Amino acid sequence: MNIVYSSDENYIQHLAVSIYSLLKNNEHVPNINIFILSNEIAEISKEKIRQIVTSKFNRTISFVDFDPYKQNLKLNMEWEISLSSYARLFLCEMLPHNTEKVIYIDCDTVIMGSLLELWDMDMQNYSVAGVIDTVLPEFKKAIGLTEIDFYINAGILLIDLNKWRNDNIQMKFMSFIAEKSGRVSHHDQGTINAVLHNDILPIHPKYNSMTPFFTTNYKNLLEIYNIKGEYYTETQIAEAKKNPIIIHYVPEFVGRVWEKGCIHPRKKFYKKYLNLTDFKGHFLPNSNKLDFKKRIIYLINCKAPIWLKNFFFNR
Repeated sequence: MNIVYSSDENYIQHLAVSIYSLLKNNEHVPNINIFILSNEIAEISKEKIRQIVTSKFNRTISFVDFDPYKQNLKLNMEWEISLSSYARLFLCEMLPHNTEKVIYIDCDTVIMGSLLELWDMDMQNYSVAGVIDTVLPEFKKAIGLTEIDFYINAGILLIDLNKWRNDNIQMKFMSFIAEKSGRVSHHDQGTINAVLHNDILPIHPKYNSMTPFFTTNYKNLLEIYNIKGEYYTETQIAEAKKNPIIIHYVPEFVGRVWEKGCIHPRKKFYKKYLNLTDFKGHFLPNSNKLDFKKRIIYLINCKAPIWLKNFFFNR
């Protein structure tokens, strides 16, 4: 099983938490190889991650330097971006060519169960599989999709790298970014959805249980995000909430899970695995408590009836 993360120095704590939870809950998997796409990660931080992977769980890990690939990104730097997340667009070149398939996982995650079923999934000749995101129609239209096209969250992806190489996907990613003059809605995630929109396999939401699943009911979820076209049933979302395989801590008005004052309903799992690492008790430097305004927005967005949301958010 090949697992890929991408990180810079700022996300090392969260990378450690995610990797620890991954390895702890997948001890039954015969072989796990972890690749870290490194955007200037310090050597001392790399060693902390190696200690978890090799000393604690006896698995293998490789750090792959992202620096040589950055020059190929023609981005509009007026936008606030994380270059680390763009590294996944270069997987074909960054990973050994005998790496045929990978599971890509964002750092702001906790893995709660086995990934074997996902790893062994029949991809049906699709080049990527992922969970449909709760994204507004205007973000789809901005990358050339229609409002009924499904759009996946790129935080957890099952990728057929052989197909990416054969179809020259990396070049298509770069061409799309150039066509948009370096300003792609949702950055690398928008790029993946635009280029691969006919080549994506939707998978069960339990593999990417995002914050909105936990903070609002199903009817409100559909209305808040104006979801049209293919989406999950209420039963599937309930399953993803009750028995998530991967919890993905996207902010969505609750704050980042490592910040003081975060009100994510499942933050205890992040803290559980944080306390098993060398980062026990740490928070993101300079993090602030979730302010009063954000708490009010959270309560309106997640708890109020739709008519009240429409009143405040002008939908």
